[in-house]
Amino acid sequence: MKIAICCETEDAGGLVAKDFKSSPFLLLIDSEKNVIYHVYGKQDPENLVFAEKIAAENCEAVICGPIEKEAFEKIAGAGVSRFDGSGHKAQRAYVSFLRNKLPLIRDYIGGPGPVGHSHDLSCDCGEDEHDHEGNDHPTPEQIAQEAAARLRREDTLFMLSEEDADVLPDEIEIPDGLSREEMEAYLKNLVEDSMQAGSGE
Repeated sequence: MKIAICCETEDAGGLVAKDFKSSPFLLLIDSEKNVIYHVYGKQDPENLVFAEKIAAENCEAVICGPIEKEAFEKIAGAGVSRFDGSGHKAQRAYVSFLRNKLPLIRDYIGGPGPVGHSHDLSCDCGEDEHDHEGNDHPTPEQIAQEAAARLRREDTLFMLSEEDADVLPDEIEIPDGLSREEMEAYLKNLVEDSMQAGSGE
C-alpha cells in the first residue's frame, strides 16, 4: 500500500504541512516495506503536481492538511482517501493513520461539506462504502484496518501495542539509522518513561 504525506521537510521528522497548498514536499511511503521511496519538491503554487503524483502513484491515502478545491477534486477523483495530520510530525501522523486515529478530510476548503456532497456510481472520492455500491476502491475504514493489520506484522518497525502507543506523547524524536530491534527497544523505553512521568515518579 502506498501512502503520501505532505511535509514541511524532506524526511518524516518534519511536520505535516498546515494545508495541502503550502506543503513544500511530498513524501511517498511504501507501507509494506515501511520506507519513503520518493520525495517530490513543490513545483507549482497550488501543488496540483503533488495531486497528480498522488493519483499517478495509485496511493491509497494522503496525509495532509486542508485541501483547496482543484487539488481536492484531482485527489478524490482518483479514489484517494484524505486524512488530516496537520500539526503533527509526519512520522507520528503516519503511525496515527495506521491506528485509524486521523480524521478524514471530507471536503475541500470552503466546500459544502459531507451534507452537500452527493454520490452516485461514478463517484470515486473515497467516502463511505454504503454510498459507493460497485466502487472498487477501499473505504477509509478498510484502508486503516489493512494498515493496522500490517502494523502488527513481525517485520514492522512499530512493535508497540495500541495501549503502549497511546501513552507516547504526540511529538517524539526518533534517531536515524536504528535497526528494527533498536527501534523497538527505543520506543519501549519511551513508553516506560512516559508511564513513569504520568505516575509522578
